Amino acid sequence: MVLRVTEQESPNGDNEILNRKLRHDLQAQLINMKGFCGEIERAASELMIYQKSDSCQNTEYTENLERVITDDILPCIKFLSISTEKLDQLIVGLCSSVINVEKQA
Repeated sequence: MVLRVTEQESPNGDNEILNRKLRHDLQAQLINMKGFCGEIERAASELMIYQKSDSCQNTEYTENLERVITDDILPCIKFLSISTEKLDQLIVGLCSSVINVEKQA
């Protein structure tokens, strides 16, 4: 994604466009990432339930499945969730800075 501001815009218009791009375009991607993390987390929970059910009799398979979920999938989800929250906070901070610069101008 490229944030572009046309040369014909006024300085305050530039800030408004930047603020809109930050708020809408970047945060929309974060919302998508958060939703994707939630779907993966839900799927991992379902796998854990299946793994513990009576219908899954292969002990080696269930142990490997549990290891993959707990050691690989869940830590990745946590990392993505923390990263998206930090990026969201960064975007909100940048938007606040743009608004403050606009007010001072």
